[in-house]
Amino acid sequence: MARTCEQRAARVQQLACREPFLSCCQFAESLRKKARTRGQVGLARAMELLQEEDLIEEDDIPVRSFFPENWLWKVEEVDRFSQLRLLLPDSLTTWEIHGVSLSKTT
Repeated sequence: MARTCEQRAARVQQLACREPFLSCCQFAESLRKKARTRGQVGLARAMELLQEEDLIEEDDIPVRSFFPENWLWKVEEVDRFSQLRLLLPDSLTTWEIHGVSLSKTT
């Protein structure tokens, strides 16, 4: 049986995140409800998609909470060209470089 938005929001640990999560969840529920109403007119496939969420047991979904960042702050001295081989933690699915700084004096 699917949990209500209130039950799901109660599982959000950070208070600053709980209210936005609840608001988003309730908005999504209203969209699904509207889609169900439209689906009853003859869009059987739409109904099937909306009911798929009932097949997922939320307790079986692993919640990641360990996001180490200490590997980010490593200073490397570079003389013209350098290659770094690093093993990155697999707690996230994508990695992006947001900035690189170069200086002749430091």
